[in-house]
Amino acid sequence: MPRPSGPSLRAQTGFTIAACTALVLGIGLNTSLFTLFNAVALRPWSVPDPGNVVTAQFVHASASGRGTSGFGIAEYRYLRERARTFSGLIAWQRSGARLGQEEIDHQTPFSFVSGNYFDALGVRMLYGRGFLPDEDRAGNPQGVAVISHRLWERHFAGDAAIIGRIFRVDDVPVTIVGVAPPAFDGTDPPNAQSFWVPLASLQRLSADPAQALSVLTNPTHCCSRLAGRLAPGVTREQARAELEVLSRQFRTQWKDQTLRNVPLVLSGTAFLAQPGLKASLVPILALMFTAVILVLLLACANVGNLLLARALARQREFAIRLSLGASRRRVVRQLLTEGFMLSCCAGTIALLVAYALPALVVRSAISDEIPSGIAPDARVLVFTLGIAALACVLFALAPALKVTQAAMETLVARREVTRVGRRLRSALLAAQLALSVILLASASLLVRGVQQAQTRDPGFQVDGVFVVSLTFPGQAYGQARGRAFVSQLHTALKADSFGTVALTNTIPLGNVRNMTSFRLPGEDEKLSRMIQIESVSAEYFRVLSIPVVAGRHLDATDRSGGAITINEALARRYWPDASPIGQTIVFRDGPREIVGIVRNAHTTGLDAIEPVSYELTAGGPSTRLLLGSQTSDPTPRVQAIVSGLDSRVAVQARPLATYRDRSLEPSRVMALTAGAVGLLALVLASVGVFGVFSYVVHERTREIGIRMAIGARAPQVVRLVLGSSAWATLGGLAGGFLASSVVSRFLTGQLYGVSPLDPIAYAMVAAVLTVAATVATWLPARRATQVDPAMALRVE
Repeated sequence: MPRPSGPSLRAQTGFTIAACTALVLGIGLNTSLFTLFNAVALRPWSVPDPGNVVTAQFVHASASGRGTSGFGIAEYRYLRERARTFSGLIAWQRSGARLGQEEIDHQTPFSFVSGNYFDALGVRMLYGRGFLPDEDRAGNPQGVAVISHRLWERHFAGDAAIIGRIFRVDDVPVTIVGVAPPAFDGTDPPNAQSFWVPLASLQRLSADPAQALSVLTNPTHCCSRLAGRLAPGVTREQARAELEVLSRQFRTQWKDQTLRNVPLVLSGTAFLAQPGLKASLVPILALMFTAVILVLLLACANVGNLLLARALARQREFAIRLSLGASRRRVVRQLLTEGFMLSCCAGTIALLVAYALPALVVRSAISDEIPSGIAPDARVLVFTLGIAALACVLFALAPALKVTQAAMETLVARREVTRVGRRLRSALLAAQLALSVILLASASLLVRGVQQAQTRDPGFQVDGVFVVSLTFPGQAYGQARGRAFVSQLHTALKADSFGTVALTNTIPLGNVRNMTSFRLPGEDEKLSRMIQIESVSAEYFRVLSIPVVAGRHLDATDRSGGAITINEALARRYWPDASPIGQTIVFRDGPREIVGIVRNAHTTGLDAIEPVSYELTAGGPSTRLLLGSQTSDPTPRVQAIVSGLDSRVAVQARPLATYRDRSLEPSRVMALTAGAVGLLALVLASVGVFGVFSYVVHERTREIGIRMAIGARAPQVVRLVLGSSAWATLGGLAGGFLASSVVSRFLTGQLYGVSPLDPIAYAMVAAVLTVAATVATWLPARRATQVDPAMALRVE
């Protein structure tokens, strides 16, 4: 009878701990990443019957791939009144605001939603109620809100008497009428919303109520997101066809051709199901999963070598069992059972890790506002069981087959057995080294990419430039008054020796793209292209030191004429063999004349430069000011000037370099993660190399003792030990570097100009591996030189 697997593993505690630790690292990383992926990207909205809820958007081609457009609020109301394939249609817009006395640059995420939002989704309040129809009527805004469970606990200390309490949103009083259930974070995964107000509240919370009313009623305004719950028995295609017909009727009625011939798409509510996201997220997700799968393979190779050494030590036992009538299948089954027990143990611990690690990483590295429910569920459990079973096959099957095959051949002759074991051991060692090289090289390249981005010339002046942001008190400032205040502040700052002061509607390196459609003169009106447009003042290019390469800069006289300047990327794309100066392009609001070309600059982000056009801004409540050539923090002086104009206006001045650092945060997190995975791979590979060479010393102790007895010197013994796996080591390293040169090409988008074959990155990997390999092999080789010949000859 074979020995039970449990006692066998308990009898060798050191082996069991080492094997389980390696497997926990491999399975744990995979389970934790899949837990995060499942919670953020795969899980639908936390509403009843989520499979019956769909989102709707127009999908069109854009400069960065597939773009989406939503619906105007007036169009949404038209569709809601006429659609029969939905039991309820909802609309919403994401936004952000200050709560109470929060800092000016802290924006709490919330959403403007249609009055039937909670009823159509079937969300039942923990306390209070949702919205009433009268609370979402344009022209009659009501100051009411439903708050999230998270905000209720954090901001209001879980007060059970919260209903009817008033809190301030951008200094506007709002009454709490409901508290959402704990599982509901809103309809914008993975972004958790803190509270919801009716769409009509745009008039209360906007600095320009008249403009907000236009947004609520203007039939050509865009864009709100739209979703609905399908009526019983209705398919997605039926609902899509009806919405498309109704939308076409609405736009024909108002002569809006903006989205003519652009397809309407219905999709599920999971984050990854949204059109346009899959193409951009899949490559990143593929790289992340590839990295953790490589760690799993590395751990399996490590454990496979441990199991092989353990099985070879028991080869005599297996040969005796086979000679007594035990079938090979039964012995293999016992070895696989031991491996499966190791996998199950590691999988159980990995699930415990997945309960804490993903939420901790998101909270510390990305945001405090994380979606609820980032924890393993049934889907994660099935995934973990599958990974554990796969790991068992990967690390246990090959050693079991090899050892039992050798044991069947002979009971006494061990030469053939040793040869078979050595081949498999060398293959596993080469695999470990190759995988560790791939992971280390990828991590090294990503770190080099972040270093390159931090020192990369963005094409404009960053040091010494400050960004001034303003927050106006509630409804006290409409568009006209806000524009007048910004103009006064602009003049006051220039008069106070601040030098050149510019206006801009978007912050450089803020990763915000304002897009509009345009066409060339003579082209069909149906043909439209998307282009990035920035609204700036004439001083913008001087503050940022962006030179004009042809034509001239914008000036104040261009506002009435609608002139624009463009960057070199736009000029090369549409006028590769001619000068665009004096040419006209047609925007939605009419033709624009190109008066100048400015040098390419990374004004949006430090990734690829896109075609950009610049127009003059009229200023307004959302406008930022750029202060150039500042040698010290100008905040006190700016605050004094702003207080002199209106003490109710809050002001914040931040260095432009701060926004550059923020734009690099995702890349930093990726590089840090890759570095941690690479370090883990290095540790696993080093332990694997140490184990292999230690086993070589143990296996050849008798031979080493004989050699030393007949006069072999320590260097000769060291060469014997190292030479036993030298070709496997060199082959694994060479294969790893070769594979890295291929894999690294998929990282190009995160390298900020660093070559995928960057010699410095690969030199760093080579240096680290050299040190690790030296330490991992020196200890077993040193032990070999200390073998006592007399003791070695007694070894059986």
